[in-house]
Amino acid sequence: MYKSQQLSNCILISGVLALQPQEIAGDFAKVNVKTNILNESAEEIDVLLVTRVLKNDGTEVAVKESRQKISGKSGTEFNQNLDITSPLLWSVESPWLYSFINEVYIINGDNRSGMTDRTENNFCIRSISVSTENGFLLNGKPLLLKGGFMQPVRKTYQGRCLVIIRAENRTGEIKLKAESDGIQSSEIKIMASNNQI
Repeated sequence: MYKSQQLSNCILISGVLALQPQEIAGDFAKVNVKTNILNESAEEIDVLLVTRVLKNDGTEVAVKESRQKISGKSGTEFNQNLDITSPLLWSVESPWLYSFINEVYIINGDNRSGMTDRTENNFCIRSISVSTENGFLLNGKPLLLKGGFMQPVRKTYQGRCLVIIRAENRTGEIKLKAESDGIQSSEIKIMASNNQI
């Protein structure tokens, strides 16, 4: 879910990306948020970006402030790492546990102006891994995937889908690559021996 509330015509949030947690350890998760800010005015402007992370109930669990000057008619990317203690991990039973709010302010000397733009996005904290020994793991626990597509030969699929490949008495390497417009591609190689996949 993405909500934007543009309040000014000179400093705008032109894009926000919350990357999957860089680190998840029991009582701690580090989340990276990249926010592109665009200065449509002709002057250099000192900008403050405030990013807040909220749980479903609205409780604030992390906040980060970053300040940077942006030249006229240009943009810049703010890269913020937020630490979340005792994270609630996303699961099939409880999706979209968090939201983050980006607020942009203009700084004039020691004073902060009114908010010029605001966005709200949902995100989750979870870990995913796949192995021939344990199968698909969500947050370190096996998860049986229902409705997967079984295909005995290698094929290329584009878009947002999950493909499960069964080796059927073949050995060698299986390469899976996922791509979609606007999403970074991902690739995984699995070494297969008879009946292990």
